[in-house]
Amino acid sequence: MILFFIPGTILAEDPAAASSNISSTTATSAQEALMNLALDAKAYALENGRATALSAFSDKATFIRNGMYISAYNQSGVLLADPYRADKIGTSFITEEHDTGIVRQLKDLAQSGGGILTPEMTDTKGLTYYATDIDGGWWIVATSGNS
Repeated sequence: MILFFIPGTILAEDPAAASSNISSTTATSAQEALMNLALDAKAYALENGRATALSAFSDKATFIRNGMYISAYNQSGVLLADPYRADKIGTSFITEEHDTGIVRQLKDLAQSGGGILTPEMTDTKGLTYYATDIDGGWWIVATSGNS
């Protein structure tokens, strides 16, 4: 069997399938799609700068895909951008140094290289998150699920 790796898919082809010109494709999982949105947003931020990215992340048309969206925070946990909570921009979501809430967990995750936080891992109220640092000064989180 020969495996071909193409971003977002894995094509597997064996000699019998090759002769009949048949191959199989594996679909992207929901967690992979969430991670891809976050990494696309990070690339956009690094390429276009913080001000442009924050505007795009707050826009309800730019970084929303299949119920997933991007929010941005500074290192103190202050919300910088969110397409659904414009009234909360400028609000700190980390209340104290020893806060163990979701935003603190996501900040720590972003600062440690990024990663996913699921309802099975902690009380995320049914939401799944992927957090990643942008440039050491701010970080983003892709969110998916029912709030």
